[in-house]
This record gives sequence, structure tokens and C-alpha cells, in this order.
Amino acid sequence: MKLLLELEVLERSYKLLAFSQSQLRSSKCWMIWEESDFRSEKIYQELGDFSKIDNIGKWAARVGQSFSSSLSLPIEFSHKVKHTQIQDKEKYRNHHQNYTFSDGVGIISEDLMFYAQQYLKLPMVSALQIRLGGVKGVVSLKRELPPMTMHSRPSMEKYKTPSHKFQLSLEILNYGKPLPGYLNRQIILLLITLETPNEGILKLYEEDVKRIENEDPTTLLRLLDREDYEISGTNPIKIFLEIYFSNKAHFPSSDPFIEGLLENLKATRFKLLRQKSNIYVPKSVRLIGIMLSLIHISEPTRLLSISYAVFCLKKK
Repeated sequence: MKLLLELEVLERSYKLLAFSQSQLRSSKCWMIWEESDFRSEKIYQELGDFSKIDNIGKWAARVGQSFSSSLSLPIEFSHKVKHTQIQDKEKYRNHHQNYTFSDGVGIISEDLMFYAQQYLKLPMVSALQIRLGGVKGVVSLKRELPPMTMHSRPSMEKYKTPSHKFQLSLEILNYGKPLPGYLNRQIILLLITLETPNEGILKLYEEDVKRIENEDPTTLLRLLDREDYEISGTNPIKIFLEIYFSNKAHFPSSDPFIEGLLENLKATRFKLLRQKSNIYVPKSVRLIGIMLSLIHISEPTRLLSISYAVFCLKKK
């Protein structure tokens, strides 16, 4: 995919400003028509300090962090939030490597979580993906916290933001909800290490291939769920296909658009199988990650006996 750097519209030249990861996957981006006192450099300065980021890909991701879709709590309410930073903890040293269990995960008080649910009309959840200036990550519910309290961690601070910027509202990017569970190469390697029979993995693979070839509606719609659309976004393709599958009799028996759409979904699913070994696991879900604070590891060998904890580790 080629990224558009400049666009001419009605004799105005718009330049690329920023994009979030989900916007880029949907072929979207933010562009700006620069004037003498309104330029992209000024916007970057207002957002925060990106001068210490020397990797262009990382720089683009950090700038795009501020442009991802979100739902905001009222500013007057956000001023009452007691936001402090607490240290990352539960590091485990193994062969001179540090692992942080709390990477990107903070905590939030019960009343603040409840207010966010009520105001944004969210279901009852125990984890939120949030943004507050240069701070971005997941906060999980901790009932013992004082009212109106949120604790972030250093691993959540992606870039420094001017202090006055924290007067902005607390933004909710996503919330904990079940998504389809898939194997991938990393998980398969762990399962093999734990002596899981190869036959079981191959059986899951064969069943998944059969479902895709038969254009199983649930399988194809599940593929769209994997996109994990932002909290304020919608997936029009999924809505259309849900209508199509539930009202097939009212559609033409042969429609080029629908046939092309289904073939594209099947090709995408086979590509994920081939390149990433993404095998669907029935009766499984994928959740927003939170810190497993109750897990204690005393020996390196115990990593194998609690493999579900490995996915909460990040090498430093």
C-alpha cells in the first residue's frame, strides 16, 4: 500500500499529518491544509515532545496515538480525576533479562469505571483502553482504590506531554470484550513445547479450512471481528453481510459484488492461515490484557507449567 503524502482539492494542497494504526488498515489518514499560523509542526509541538524518538516508524505511531478514534468523558468531570503514576512492578530476572508483568497496564477505581460505563453507555466491564495526553494503555478495575482515582505506569507513557495538556478529558479508546480466539505461531510453539499432541492442532487446522471453503457465515463474520474496530467506529461490511446471510432468499442468486466480497474474505482468511498460522479455536475468546498480579514465579522452569502467563511478559 502506498501512503499519500499530498492531495490537491479545489486548488488547495493538503499534506499528510498523521494516522492511527486502525485508520491506516482502513486506508484512512489525517491531512492538513497549512497556513502561515497553522502548520503541522505547530500541531506536533502542541501534542507533546517527540524529540527523543529517533525511529521514524515509532515516531509516526506515537503521533498517530492522538488521532485514533475515542469517546471522551466531560472535561469538567476529568478535572476531578486524581491521576498519578505508579511504578511498573513484578519484574522477573531470567538469564539477565527483565520481564515486566505490568507493561502498559494501570488501575482505576470502581466509581470512575462505573461513571465511564454509564456516561458512554458501555456494558459492564473490568478493563478499559484509555488515553490521557501521552499516556496510553489499559486500566483494570481495582476496588480498593480511593474514589475518582486512576494510576498509570511508566510503561504507559509513550511521550511527554506539556502539563497543561492534562486538563484535557480522559478518553476511552476501547473496552474489554470477548473476541474470537485464534492460535498463532508463538502459541503453537508453546503448545508443542508443552508436549501437546500435533494431531489436535492439525485437526483444528483442517476444520478451519473446511469452514472457510464452505463459506460458513459465522467463520467469515468472525474474520471481520478480528479487526477490532475502535470504540466509536462501525464495520459497514459486517453489517451488510449480516443482512445478506439472514436474508439470502431476497438477494439475487448470483451477485458480482457479494461474490467478490466473499472471495476476498476467503482469500484473506487463507492468507492468515498460511503466513501467521491463525487457526480458529472453538469455544475460546481473546480479551484485553491485564496484569496477572497474583502469579508468582520462583524458578525459570516454572514458566513452562503456567504458559498462559507468558503472554503478559515483555522483554526489556
